[in-house]
Amino acid sequence: MTLTNCLSMTLLTNYCYTYEYKYIDLSLKALWEPFLDLEAEINTFVPRPLTDYEEERRKKIKYYRDLNPSHTDEMITELADQDITFVALERVQFIDQFENRVMTHHIMVVLLSQALCEAAINTILTIGFTATNNNNCIGLLKTAKIQDKWNIFPKIISSSYEFQKGTGLDETLTYLINKRNEISHPKIDMQDQGIKLGKDTRIIIKEEIRWMKRLFSLPYDLSEYVELQLRDIASIKVFNDRSPILRAKEH
Repeated sequence: MTLTNCLSMTLLTNYCYTYEYKYIDLSLKALWEPFLDLEAEINTFVPRPLTDYEEERRKKIKYYRDLNPSHTDEMITELADQDITFVALERVQFIDQFENRVMTHHIMVVLLSQALCEAAINTILTIGFTATNNNNCIGLLKTAKIQDKWNIFPKIISSSYEFQKGTGLDETLTYLINKRNEISHPKIDMQDQGIKLGKDTRIIIKEEIRWMKRLFSLPYDLSEYVELQLRDIASIKVFNDRSPILRAKEH
């Protein structure tokens, strides 16, 4: 939604800018508490014992009996027990309970964080270019890569600006861009037939949780990083409040 009536405005000397990314900001913040609840649930996960699956086992036995009326009770029971033993495995229970929910959060956080990072740097650069009489550079923002906007473009405003490579901020920004591209431009992965063992999905889920904390924090930390370096050139403040999102320790 475009806030044509300047729903929220920040005064900067003799000009102002519209807060058109307000609802992206609010949407990302609205996911924080549900995310923390999900993380707590993961950290306190306790698998159900096999004995808890007796009802499911009876249903499986009936299911296989209806499909295979000529099979012996022993054969039917063996089939059912194989299924139940598998679904009762701790790793299978963990995946069933958390994988879809974590990846749903992952997609929403990636897309919102990327959108907010781009809105923030576009705001900072537009204000900075205006303050330093580099208005001709504003048009470049439409096609420039987001990394260049954070890494290079602030140097036009202040030659002393530096975005250090290899830092936590740089690492998280790179991760965000790669993940956003994977979501927005998915590709089919072809492989030969056969089972290929990959990383334990439980580990992947916990890694996603750790990265999501960084992605939540990234737009606010990047903005603060750039604003501090440009404070002598222009009075820029993209976010007045990051609450309830906590700063990532890696940043």
